[in-house]
Amino acid sequence: MTTEKVANKTTSSFWVFVPLLFLWAYPLYNKGLYIPTINLHLGAFEFLQFVHVFIVLWIFYDPFKNCCKKPSQRLTIHLLPMEIVLLLIFAQYHFTIAAITIILLVALAVSLYILARTANKNSDVAHQRNKRSRRAVVCFVLTVSPFLLAITTIGGVYYSVANIPLIRPSLQSSNEFIQENNSLVMAHIDNVTQFDDAAWDKLGLNKRIDLLQTVLNIETTYLGMHPVTIVSNKLDNNTLGQYSHDSKIIDIDFERLTSASPEECLKTLLHEVRHAYQYYVVEMLDWNSTDVQTEYFYKEARRWKFELENYISGRDCFETYYNQSIEWDARMYAEIEYITYKQYIDGNFCDDN
Repeated sequence: MTTEKVANKTTSSFWVFVPLLFLWAYPLYNKGLYIPTINLHLGAFEFLQFVHVFIVLWIFYDPFKNCCKKPSQRLTIHLLPMEIVLLLIFAQYHFTIAAITIILLVALAVSLYILARTANKNSDVAHQRNKRSRRAVVCFVLTVSPFLLAITTIGGVYYSVANIPLIRPSLQSSNEFIQENNSLVMAHIDNVTQFDDAAWDKLGLNKRIDLLQTVLNIETTYLGMHPVTIVSNKLDNNTLGQYSHDSKIIDIDFERLTSASPEECLKTLLHEVRHAYQYYVVEMLDWNSTDVQTEYFYKEARRWKFELENYISGRDCFETYYNQSIEWDARMYAEIEYITYKQYIDGNFCDDN
């Protein structure tokens, strides 16, 4: 074996560390997969298992080891499983582009194969030429695949680190200007009763987010505050939900929306809408007023203002975070309001109409 061949073989073997490095880094992503167009969903652990099994099998079985042996071709082959994983992540947001990319790649391979086979059809050595042509087609397609998959690969990397909602409600956030909370709930009783465990389990994720938006509209109207929108996103570990006052958006964790009970999802929503209300109260008060600064009536609002401006997250110190008055207030509100909703969910209500 010549020195050049040894060098090529060594280089080819080296590229196997590319997907292995990807496997090592991928758990940092730690998010599930949801492609709404085809209703495909895998939880974070399930998707992690899929990625590991897929790439390990690819490495060990190496489907193209007999036809593509050049170092550059080996690199392309080992990049392909990572590009496929990133394409799936990209497809969550742009399914049509991802599907067109795959179709183009398959169409290119089929077209080149047909052209090569037709050119060699009448040859005396057609079998050998067809065999070489098939190898050439495979190697060429693998060579150009990184370019064809460039958009989905870059997009997959971007969406892996970007905080972009996966699911948005089809309903608009709104206030309905009905003063009685009972009237608000009764106006949406068909939706509220779907928070029953049996009904919830049958619902798709888009329907679930719409139901949560319905309750959110009820709550913001009842509390007399600005409209708020809820979306589902992939949040950090142990973050069930969060509210952004700048965007007036509540994020509920994608995994929680997928696997948690309707009670947990509803309580998470009620907890976060209470935080939205706390921001609203602090924003609406005139803090230049002597009464607001000194009167006992505004004592709770003053405490909310201080804690919102000096917020301590659970990652900084869980005990301090848990004992903040804004967190205590949000937990109590969620528990009390859930008891009210539970009566409607179970059918224990009186329709005055």
